[in-house]
Amino acid sequence: MAQDLYASLSQNPLRLDRRRHHLPGAADRRRHPLDSRHPDGAAEEEFHWSRATIALAVSINLILYGCIGPFAAAVMERFGIRRSVLCALTLVGVGVASTSLMRQPWQLILMWGFLVGSGTGFLATVLSATIATRWFTARRGLVIGI
Repeated sequence: MAQDLYASLSQNPLRLDRRRHHLPGAADRRRHPLDSRHPDGAAEEEFHWSRATIALAVSINLILYGCIGPFAAAVMERFGIRRSVLCALTLVGVGVASTSLMRQPWQLILMWGFLVGSGTGFLATVLSATIATRWFTARRGLVIGI
């Protein structure tokens, strides 16, 4: 039995699917169905948009996700965490819900690129660092790490 298993593995070695090779951990969490490389993503085929158009929306999303942090911290300090998170969740909710209504590429760029990118960037690591600083005095590093 073991020889049969070894023979079948040697004849058909396990290989990564070239379209789906990725890290299944934290790196996978920023991928989404609008990304043309996503296994479930059909935006390229369904809407007949180029990869460049989809990549532009994803790029804007990721740039805003990374660059909005310092501004989010300032807004949280000025207006409070509750109001800030409510506004950010509203941005994400409106952006995601309105993608079901999109028909043109500029709508993808506006909704997924700008709205969802701004909202998720606002809720990124700045929120966890702010909450950990305000709510936890002992073992603050452990809380941020978790």
